[in-house]
Amino acid sequence: MNVPCLPLCDPTDGPAASAAVAAIKASIDEVNQSVAGPAGHKVSFSLYDSQGSISKSVNLAFTAANDGAVGVIGELNSGPSKVMALTAQNLGMYTCSGSASAVELSDKTSYSQFFRTFPSDNMMGEALAQFVAAMKWRSVAVLASNTDYARSLSSAFSNTAEELLVDVATVQTIQFSSDPPTGTSVSLKAISEVGVRVVVFLGEAYEWVSIAPQIREAGLFGPEWVWVGGDATSSMLRVLNDKKAGQDVRELTQGFFYLFPNEIADSNDAKAFVAKNSAVKEHYAMLYRECLMAMARGFVQQLSSAKNKDDVLKRRNPVPVNKFLVPFDGLSGPVKFNDAGDRLADFTAFNIFDSKESPVFRIARDGWTVTRVNDPKFFDGSSKTPDDRPSSILGYLRYSSIGAWIVLGVTGLLALVIVVSMFILITVHKEEPVQELGLPTLAYVTIGLVAILGATATWIDVPTRISCEVNAFLLAVGFQLVFVPLLRKLYLFWTRFENNYLLRNHKRRTIVEELPWVLLAVVHPLLVLGWDMLSPLEPKLVATPSAISYQCVSPNGTVQALFRWISLGWCAVELASVLFLAMSVRRLQTASKIHRYTLHLVQNTIFSCIVLAPLTILSWPTFALGTYYIETAVMLYACGFAWGCLHLRIYNLTKRQHRARFGSNPPSPKMSSAVESQQLLQVTGKASSLVGEFPVKWVGRFASTWEKHRLVLALGEGYVGLIRSTDSSGQVTALKHIHASRSTKFPLCIELGMADKAVAAVQMKSEEQLEQVLNMLLSRHAPAPTGPNRVYIA
Repeated sequence: MNVPCLPLCDPTDGPAASAAVAAIKASIDEVNQSVAGPAGHKVSFSLYDSQGSISKSVNLAFTAANDGAVGVIGELNSGPSKVMALTAQNLGMYTCSGSASAVELSDKTSYSQFFRTFPSDNMMGEALAQFVAAMKWRSVAVLASNTDYARSLSSAFSNTAEELLVDVATVQTIQFSSDPPTGTSVSLKAISEVGVRVVVFLGEAYEWVSIAPQIREAGLFGPEWVWVGGDATSSMLRVLNDKKAGQDVRELTQGFFYLFPNEIADSNDAKAFVAKNSAVKEHYAMLYRECLMAMARGFVQQLSSAKNKDDVLKRRNPVPVNKFLVPFDGLSGPVKFNDAGDRLADFTAFNIFDSKESPVFRIARDGWTVTRVNDPKFFDGSSKTPDDRPSSILGYLRYSSIGAWIVLGVTGLLALVIVVSMFILITVHKEEPVQELGLPTLAYVTIGLVAILGATATWIDVPTRISCEVNAFLLAVGFQLVFVPLLRKLYLFWTRFENNYLLRNHKRRTIVEELPWVLLAVVHPLLVLGWDMLSPLEPKLVATPSAISYQCVSPNGTVQALFRWISLGWCAVELASVLFLAMSVRRLQTASKIHRYTLHLVQNTIFSCIVLAPLTILSWPTFALGTYYIETAVMLYACGFAWGCLHLRIYNLTKRQHRARFGSNPPSPKMSSAVESQQLLQVTGKASSLVGEFPVKWVGRFASTWEKHRLVLALGEGYVGLIRSTDSSGQVTALKHIHASRSTKFPLCIELGMADKAVAAVQMKSEEQLEQVLNMLLSRHAPAPTGPNRVYIA
């Protein structure tokens, strides 16, 4: 026997209670025919009116127990439900409510035999937050009643909103129990000043109607405003009718949204039941029918498995609700419960417009997907979703904004130019400037620049955890793909460029020789992956009354600081290395002068980092959008500058060389990639003076590399000179102070010890040449010429 105990005579809750009783009465025959009857049982019920009184509810629970009831359906509100549930379970009875939502009722240590076909406030608060997030509202204000229901719902909503990066800008509470309500003016004024345009109201419908005039006076309604309520505002239209509200109050409900658990499934049985019983259209009614069905199925299951049916009927040894309840398909949809006996329900968002309400969104609890079923209508009758805040205070770009289109357009165009120029250089890969830098190096740099440009696109709109991680990873990979190949190329220039012997014997490098560069390139991306594994980056909302923006931060600030400084330090070391090598080889004469332009590139990168450093280290929430534009502009400028120094520079050189070969312009002097001649020639008029150009490396000098020097052997005058070909700097030493010997460290080299203890390794062209020059230096005289061109040593 099930006993509905509901406040039928309560002026506020009476209509909902009456509709619930009507739904139960209309379902008794069905329960007996389809559930209890086939198992040999029969369900009957007695109806009691609690009149909205807690003490009455307690007395009626004892009355029901004395009448032999095994379960109670009720109460409508959470307060009476708590007391009645405790009383009923002490008497061995189960209690089910189709509307009580208090979180405390989920505590099975206190309410072990209570269950409900209505979700708890935690679920409703979570659904509200999911709905707000799905509408792309990232900032809301909360106006709550000073009741247990509103406080519970507000807590659940705020917690979920924080997880979804929805900023609860302010939570204002009004004491509706006093007449007039206390704190209304202060709360509405605070909401009007906080800068948001979406207000979540957590309270009863009659409470909202009671402050409607103050809402109008505070200016919190209009085309730019949206109000969203919970299930307790579902009776809004009925309350307006009961209070005979005028058009001025009804106007404020234009575009009002409220959420309610799904009540009527999209099935023929549900539609037929509603058509036959119009009273169940009242909210909550169908959920009390599901209470009856769940109670009946539970007892049928217990009776079928019990050894002694009297134990069940006389309420001895009741089982926990998670074993008592049986999931089933009801007229409100699938009826499933968690271990606490709470209904796991989907939700519907209803929209009020022109004193009519209609379902507009379905919110599925599984994955929290929000699906539009009808076009919503906001205050002005349009279906365009208003912004949660004025666009002037948004500290980030939305994909729908013109600024975002411009940024994406410029970024995409620059990326396209870089990629196209790479393909053009592939078509002229046999040209000397392209070969000197190498297509692999150009390809890596191209991919790196595109990756960096792609990372800037992840800064648009509200970030997610994935976009934060992708941004960090793309920047790390892009930086390494740009600078490590250039570092490798400069290192090769530095170690061997003007040394013919080394160039001839190291045209193809082995995997072992390339492995250190690969390892160097993967260190930074691995650091980012380790950072993500230990404390992944997550978006964090930064909101002030005048601005709202987002930052990607790690939950563990120590881990973030550690990995950030390690990453910055690593990049700084790489930049410093590129800068050092570019400075060291800046005098080399190459076809593309790539070392010089790489020097410009790294200097420009350092300059860009200096500009970005204050914006990255220091955070100004009120200048978030300006920071974004500056950072984006600097990144685009740096990538464009890099493209100009490499791709565009090399392409222009290839065009110049092509015109020189096939046009009327005379060819420019060929820029040799190494010393061509390495021959000693007699100086005109000086039979004992010889001169020639050779690769020279100053042994022991920091950052010394192979450079072309003019070797002057003035044997008659008694001195030896080494003059740098590019700037005429060098050293002249008396022949008597020269110590000449074969180098054991460098192949085909003579080491000349100078007067100031400097040692120069001079690279010879052949073994024969090395022996001849060495003997000449040791004997202090020159051999006879060997040809008409005054070539002494070939």
